[in-house]
Amino acid sequence: RYISGEPGKSIVLASRKGKDWYISAINGQKEMMDLSVEIPYITEGQYSMNLITDGKDDKSFAHEKKVFKAGESIGLKMLANGGFVAYLKHN
Repeated sequence: RYISGEPGKSIVLASRKGKDWYISAINGQKEMMDLSVEIPYITEGQYSMNLITDGKDDKSFAHEKKVFKAGESIGLKMLANGGFVAYLKHN
C-alpha cells in the first residue's frame, strides 16, 4: 500500500500479512532526508518493531528494536539514496 512519495524524491510503502506489517522507504535524492512516517493503516494495537536503517555511511546499516503503538510515527534520517525497512509484529 502506498503511504507517501513523490517521483524522483522518495517513496514509502506498506504491506500486511495477518496483523503484522512491513514498511519500506527509499530516498531517491542525492542529499540526506528527514522523514516522519505515519502509518494510517494501523489504527489500534501495539507492535514490536525491528527497524533497519542507513548506518554512518552508505556501506553500513543500523538495527534497532523498539515498541510501536498505533497512531505514532516513525521518524528518522535517510542518507542520500538510502532508505529503511521495518517489520512490525503485532503483540
